[in-house]
Amino acid sequence: MLEAIRVFGASNINSVSVIWLHSERTGNELSQSNSDNAAIFERFQEYFSDLVYLREQLLVDLGIPKLWFFINRVGIVETPFSQRFASILNDLGYWQIELARVNDLFLPLSILPRTFSVTQGTLSDDALHYSSIGYNNLGAENATNWDLFMEGNDISNLIYGDNDLYLPSIVVEQPF
Repeated sequence: MLEAIRVFGASNINSVSVIWLHSERTGNELSQSNSDNAAIFERFQEYFSDLVYLREQLLVDLGIPKLWFFINRVGIVETPFSQRFASILNDLGYWQIELARVNDLFLPLSILPRTFSVTQGTLSDDALHYSSIGYNNLGAENATNWDLFMEGNDISNLIYGDNDLYLPSIVVEQPF
């Protein structure tokens, strides 16, 4: 991105798109720390505060007028990982998409990773990381949804509706 700005100049770039796909590490840290629900809620607050700050800093650092910040919901894990780890990831993913619902600086792009599994071949055999099939499926959906947004078709409500199928169970109060 910086190279494109250097070559073309910031004044020649109208917008930049960022596609956010992150959080497995945060979920893993929380699941291994034996944190109680209040501490998990506080960490979620920090995570979302940091995400908003990151978006603000990208605009400043890049010197561009418009930043499209799309969010993919993080997936969950399967056995041998704990149900607590899966629940934390589910909750974090739910709130990632909900952030876009309440903050128009973010756009929801997909909840597809929430449906990934080893049996479908979309999670790798380690039951944590996305497989190449999963990444290919997500990439195809991201491209389709990004095109729809760029063409002026707001599909947010469809994504929010799908997100509501996987409600949080630990962090049930909005963390931002």
